[in-house]
Amino acid sequence: MMMDSHYPIIKKFGRKPYKNAIEGRESTAEEVKWLDDVNHAGEASPEVAKLVREDIKAGRWTPLGDHPRDA
Repeated sequence: MMMDSHYPIIKKFGRKPYKNAIEGRESTAEEVKWLDDVNHAGEASPEVAKLVREDIKAGRWTPLGDHPRDA
């Protein structure tokens, strides 16, 4: 199950490091090393993370690729 794959990560870091950018958190040095080791799997690009944070703040959901800035 998907939750099974997240458990070791949450157990190690207390959160999901690949969601730090979306949630506006700074990554610790240990998280940065782990993200580098896994080729930043699951991590949003800085541009996408910014758009998602804006959507969360505005209480909306814009499908990726459908954002007005993509036009």
